[in-house]
Amino acid sequence: PKNYNVDEAVYEWYLQQTAANVPVRGIDLRAAADHFAQSLGITNFVASSGWLHKFKSRHNVSNQAISKKSISVGGDSAEKITNELNAMKNTAYTAHCKREPTALPTYNEDCNFSSGMSSVTGVHVTGLVLARGGSVGIPRKNLATLGDETLLERCLHTMRQAQCLSSIWVSTDDSEIARVAGRSGANVHWRQAYTATSHASSVTAIQEFLLKHTECESGVLCLVQCTSPFLQPRYLREGVMQVTTGASDSVFAAVRSHALRWTEADDGFVTPLNLNPAQRPTRQHWAGELCETGMFYITAASTVMERGLLQAGRVGVVEVSPEDSIDIDKPLDLMLAECQLNFKRTQLDSKQETLAHENEADAHSLPL
Repeated sequence: PKNYNVDEAVYEWYLQQTAANVPVRGIDLRAAADHFAQSLGITNFVASSGWLHKFKSRHNVSNQAISKKSISVGGDSAEKITNELNAMKNTAYTAHCKREPTALPTYNEDCNFSSGMSSVTGVHVTGLVLARGGSVGIPRKNLATLGDETLLERCLHTMRQAQCLSSIWVSTDDSEIARVAGRSGANVHWRQAYTATSHASSVTAIQEFLLKHTECESGVLCLVQCTSPFLQPRYLREGVMQVTTGASDSVFAAVRSHALRWTEADDGFVTPLNLNPAQRPTRQHWAGELCETGMFYITAASTVMERGLLQAGRVGVVEVSPEDSIDIDKPLDLMLAECQLNFKRTQLDSKQETLAHENEADAHSLPL
């Protein structure tokens, strides 16, 4: 297969981990592949979901459940777990974020994780995911699997890749979500019960978080929704840049729509909201409207804390593509996202195949 050396290096590493009874997940294999590709000087390699699927098929690798064995943590055991978690984060961050190990965050018994101020502006930017255990449309939705990762893992992976967040937090009331968040390198905030009901607003949960973590109150808050599985690092970077440079006071993700909307009146009939039936607009002559996706909201933490708002002042947007705007709310949404992920995987594999053929053709055409 292509990238034979990377495959063999990852497989040998995988065998070493399993021999030591260390659980290995898809995200770990991809991090290892990125690391080995860099070490081998292979520049055209991408540890995509497609690569992972083929790797697992070639080597007959099955998904391994994370061990749920309870451990009495104290003394040497606590120190050992802390060291193992720090080592895991160093490996993952070095492979995926291309940061130097000395700049990496560390883990302690309080689940605290921080990498300091934004390297661009000096402003502390807090990335926050609200992930309660309960959900209505899809049971335990935040841990639903898409491809080889849970929705929460995909979200945290993208947040790390963006490299614009000073700290990353998951606010939850669920022990399994907390474990997944910790393994993915995030800080865990245990939210109070009144903020984790189906009626509690996001603003209420954020305010409760900020009251507990006052070090985040003076900076910028980036609320990220993990049920938007096609969040891209560039979207986060653009939004954070708008707010931290003062170009906008608040920013949210939006998708452009050309839908013609009507509203139902009390008499049962409908009236137009954004069109004149006598002059129906065409797509070519109408810019459309911007609709919130819920993917993320970025503003000063004080705006949420003092005014209870996610959008205030000069509000800017980051326009995302329609295909990236999917929000997982119902089982059908998850099915559509899986179809789109498979399509993206096929496209990426096709591009890699074409690049490999072009490189091979160029090599054969070189004069001896």
